[in-house]
Amino acid sequence: MDFKFDVKNTHRTGFNLMSFGLGTSPGLNPALEMGVPMDNRTTDIKGQIEFANTRGLLSVGYNGSWFDNAIPTVRFDNPLRATDIVNGPSVGQAVMWPTNSSFSVNLNGGYKLPARTNANAAISVGRWSQDQALVPPSVNTALVSPPLQRATAETRADIVSMVYSLNSRPVKNVWLNARYRYYDYANKTPHFVAEQAAIGDWAVTTQTHETEPSSFKRLTLDLDASFTPFEYMAFGLGYGREDSDRTFRIFEKTAEDTFRVTVDSTGNDYLSLRAKYESSKREGSGFEAHLLEEVGEQPLTRHFDIANRDRYRVTTLMTVTPLPFLNLNAAVGTGQDDYNESGFGLRDSTTRNWSAGFDVQPADTVNFGFNYGFEKFTANQYSRTALPAGNASGPEEFFDRRRDWTLDSNDTVKTIAASLDLMKALPKTDIGLSYDLSDGKATYVYGIQADAPTVTVPRVETAIAVPVPLAPVKNTLTTGRFDVQHFVRPNVALGVVYYFEQYAVQDFALGSATLDRLDPVNGTTGVFASTIYSGYLYRPYTAHTWRLRMTYLW
Repeated sequence: MDFKFDVKNTHRTGFNLMSFGLGTSPGLNPALEMGVPMDNRTTDIKGQIEFANTRGLLSVGYNGSWFDNAIPTVRFDNPLRATDIVNGPSVGQAVMWPTNSSFSVNLNGGYKLPARTNANAAISVGRWSQDQALVPPSVNTALVSPPLQRATAETRADIVSMVYSLNSRPVKNVWLNARYRYYDYANKTPHFVAEQAAIGDWAVTTQTHETEPSSFKRLTLDLDASFTPFEYMAFGLGYGREDSDRTFRIFEKTAEDTFRVTVDSTGNDYLSLRAKYESSKREGSGFEAHLLEEVGEQPLTRHFDIANRDRYRVTTLMTVTPLPFLNLNAAVGTGQDDYNESGFGLRDSTTRNWSAGFDVQPADTVNFGFNYGFEKFTANQYSRTALPAGNASGPEEFFDRRRDWTLDSNDTVKTIAASLDLMKALPKTDIGLSYDLSDGKATYVYGIQADAPTVTVPRVETAIAVPVPLAPVKNTLTTGRFDVQHFVRPNVALGVVYYFEQYAVQDFALGSATLDRLDPVNGTTGVFASTIYSGYLYRPYTAHTWRLRMTYLW
């Protein structure tokens, strides 16, 4: 029997640099960056009792964690106002991390069965909870802050997690594995209804808002078999099934079946190969169209994380060692997701990647490596620009296909990595050099349905304008390192390290060329002329860093 018990208490004080925004009237949105005081304490308790013999293992444990934040909210001044008015406050308020707690009771076990078979199980039952006092919807004294349904959060979630596995090698060249996972996140937080709500800190709306305490349950089964007909080569088949149940989603349940085939060649001194093909199909059930209607979304909208989807993936990794001092490696991968039943939303996406490189060690003191990689991701989305059908403007826009638009995105990244290590190539001296380059480019091409038929309800021309082409987003990050250390004694080394970093960027959204340009409508400078910037833009920079180092070995 073995007993373990551990208590850890961490108290943090100081300042943390954070950015905040003030919810004021449209066109007047200061963004502030400031040091926020920090005073919190985390207490962790872990305990475990373990019993073991030659046949099996059983352990029972408890994990508890308590986080207490002495500064639950932070207020800060609005640099554009001295007093509160209806259209904006003189101060802002931000909510920090709430005081919370969690605990779990854990049971783990394993047992050796006949025919080289092992059975294992892990069960965990716990709870997450948080009952911090709720902050007022608005700190603007010129507004009547909406009332709160309750004074504290009263949030709670019960967690149940179970994993069961069985692996067996009944004969020498056959391996079988089964794994079942169960995870239940039961959100027990009471509903919260607000008859009124604050829009930032500049207005109050009478529209009813209600929280949706989401819960989900996931059950996963994986079955795998591997057959090794001859040395260094194994062939595998696998099947996976995932059933998910979520609350407040347009599909009550989803089920995904996955089939996979693998080929592995390992242990050979000259060649290592791993290849896998996966094909999966996900389908939803219990479609709830009213959830889309409640938020004014199109009835053909599907959310990509639960929508019906067909997927395939192919990955291959190969390593060749033709000479004892030379190692060649290559990897290739491709995949595609098809959302054939999604009217609006993500329609399809593809991934392509490959890389190649080598490592050479001509001597014990010299090692050189190089790798080049390429990744490409494309996606197609479909949407409609329209007001909800129940809007005062009428349903014409909501069903007008001429307001449909598409988005084709294309992201590519090229990477280069090179390194050279000279370990004692010079007497008592280690030298390391490295170079890394990441070059990314993203393009977004918008299209419209210019030839779509018009709606039958007479209306002034409603087709959306042809979108203006966007410039590609480009960013390049180049880094280099030079590290040298000299051993003045067998256990003492003096060294110097130099880091180089250069970032180049071109971005149509947050680049200086966009934010600083002249607004042709009102003559002000900048797209957000009344915003106070905190300095966060996508700007190029070059950094040089030197560091002196002393190493003592004992």
